[in-house]
Amino acid sequence: MRGKNKIQTLTCVAVASCVPGAWASEFNLPLLSNVLQAEVQDDELTPEEAAQPTDFWSGWVRNIELGLTGSSGNTENLSIRAVFQTERKTDQLRTKLRARYLYSEDDGEESENEGRLRGENDWLFPGERYFLFSFGVYEFDEFQDWDTRLQLFGGGGYDFLKERALLEGGQDRASLSGRVGAGVTREFGGEDDDWVPEGLLGLDFLWEINDRQTFAAGTEVFPSLDDFGEVRTISYANYDILLAEENELTLRLGVEHEYDSDSGDAKENDVKYFITILATF
Repeated sequence: MRGKNKIQTLTCVAVASCVPGAWASEFNLPLLSNVLQAEVQDDELTPEEAAQPTDFWSGWVRNIELGLTGSSGNTENLSIRAVFQTERKTDQLRTKLRARYLYSEDDGEESENEGRLRGENDWLFPGERYFLFSFGVYEFDEFQDWDTRLQLFGGGGYDFLKERALLEGGQDRASLSGRVGAGVTREFGGEDDDWVPEGLLGLDFLWEINDRQTFAAGTEVFPSLDDFGEVRTISYANYDILLAEENELTLRLGVEHEYDSDSGDAKENDVKYFITILATF
């Protein structure tokens, strides 16, 4: 069909190039300038096509999150939170890489030193709400009964909401996704360093309230498939306020909660509150 359109266009160009503008108007023939303009517009990409990354290294959106608190005098405290995240989305793939590092000192004594690296990929199906996913997590924590931990998971997901307005006026956008899957976890340097099969139930909610405010929350539940009753959970909630649109600086207020029913000598519940500045580039 497209080849036929080009043949017709070339025919019109030949006729219009031999016919003066007045005759073209009299006999309803296309002018050469109009034909050429129509051909150029026909070859232009749609906004959706133009927004797609042209290769793997393009289309990444990156942000850095940093928080620092400290005191010196009667007590000496230091707390550092650093996060780097990069994300890329096309019609068929959604890829994210996130690295987080936490460090704290109380009266000169180290009280927290942990890091986590997570890479995940979603395979999307244009026009459908379901998708497939896989992710891997590597982490270390000097205050757990293990040195490092590796997690590998995969499964399927479903978008219950896709940028749907929840408020009157329709200026907001809300998305809700669920995940179901399974995988394995292994802790190195602890009492039990075997691969442990686990299930996965996940839920993520994103609400773009307006151009300057965003709320996000989610949870992941990992029930043990090898030892009934044992379970791990990871939950989070963030509230972002855009401070400077030209510099893309954002104030983030957040909370994270981790629960492990088999935590050994460490506490079962671990809650972290934080206020950080986030820069997107």
